[in-house]
Amino acid sequence: MTPAWHWAATSFGPDAMNMGEATTGTVSGVRKISGSDMTETIQSVLTVWEGWRMISVERKQQDRAEQTRNTILEAAAKVLFEEGYSAATTLHIQQVAGVSRGRLLHHFPSRELLLTAAVHHLAQVRIAELTAGVTIPDALEERIAFAVAAMWEITGQSCFWATMELWMGARTANPELREALSGVERTMLGILRDRADELFGPEVTSLPDYRRTREVMLTSMRGARLAYTFHPRDPDTEPALSNWEAMFADLAMVAR
Repeated sequence: MTPAWHWAATSFGPDAMNMGEATTGTVSGVRKISGSDMTETIQSVLTVWEGWRMISVERKQQDRAEQTRNTILEAAAKVLFEEGYSAATTLHIQQVAGVSRGRLLHHFPSRELLLTAAVHHLAQVRIAELTAGVTIPDALEERIAFAVAAMWEITGQSCFWATMELWMGARTANPELREALSGVERTMLGILRDRADELFGPEVTSLPDYRRTREVMLTSMRGARLAYTFHPRDPDTEPALSNWEAMFADLAMVAR
């Protein structure tokens, strides 16, 4: 299609002036277009341009909304981790996030939805950060030790302690939170299981009784982390690390 600026730059010869037509040039054999055709062409171009402009505006609005949502989630997770469940009110989170009340409620109509979404968001981000770009050993014994150490580190992240705060709140005071948290807990366990499977690799995950052993490890790791609340120490010296490694090494030995 000839661009609209070409039509707009046409010259008007004697015939065009007499007949109300515009020509695209003065050379012989040029095609003549009517004024109505020119108007339709320009209108089509303007319509397409307006469509692209609206798409651009909509994308910018979506990007801003997503950025605001993530800011709120990060603020909620920060308050949960640093100040605990009782301090994690929507008003306090709004102040930490630096957003208006309307914006917070637009994304999260209730406190329960906000807090559970914050824990889920934090888990996805932190776990992905911890395992991104790591080099996993090929040798079976080294791989088992590496996977156990990585999962131990994951269970010590802020998302774990934020979840603990929600568990306590759900247990003692808030049935609505308990209901909302149950779905998030299943999702988070799924994330942990998937990450463990990825770290251990098919040579280990295909072993008989792997899934049961994995569940024992994850449950005992989370339980062991609670003791660090009362007895802080270097988690790299955790005595149970060798026990968890031995569980998977025994699986591999039995399968041989």
